[in-house]
Amino acid sequence: MSFHYEETFENLDRWILRPADHADWRATDGAFVGHWLARFNSLVFDRPIGGDASLEVDIHVLPFDWSRTLNAREQDDPAAWAAEQARKSAGQKNFNILWMASGPNGEDFHEAFDEWFGKGKMGLAFFRTYFFTLTLLWARMRRCPGYELLNDRQDARSEIGEDYRIRIEQSGNRFTYRLNDELVHDVVDPNAYRRGRLGFILSTSHMRVSRLVIDSEE
Repeated sequence: MSFHYEETFENLDRWILRPADHADWRATDGAFVGHWLARFNSLVFDRPIGGDASLEVDIHVLPFDWSRTLNAREQDDPAAWAAEQARKSAGQKNFNILWMASGPNGEDFHEAFDEWFGKGKMGLAFFRTYFFTLTLLWARMRRCPGYELLNDRQDARSEIGEDYRIRIEQSGNRFTYRLNDELVHDVVDPNAYRRGRLGFILSTSHMRVSRLVIDSEE
């Protein structure tokens, strides 16, 4: 059986914020808008995907404001601190797509997340997942655990103020990633993950998601 989903952007009812106190995602004006507040900021679909699957998503890269972050609120001079952080992270602005994600032992992503972050551990380095990352400098596909680099394109990147259509397809153990119809990644993973969660993770970035279509086998 197949599963097809097209987001209406009326609310976040089909999505889970992770962690709730660090994730700033809102449904507004026919889109999802996310702003990074601290180290981890994710929006995860409420049901697993599996088998042969695809995602098509339209994003707009918004200017990022360091003064809105949680760390800025702890500074004596938030404006000066924000300016320095902006200088240091000028090329980052990461938009990550979490693909076929599960816990370190293959358990459900959310179950593992609650346990992992409940112990004060941050990051997903030990989870089983793929990361498709787009920044102002490069586009990469990585596999966890361990952030194993599967493909790196220094000539594929985003720019603030621009719109992008991303399409990911998985057929068996082959993955393709297209940016505005240009093929960026074409990767075969002999031990491909075939079931898990789909989500978005921001890092020092502010994004608008205005079209989102998911197709998956049950």
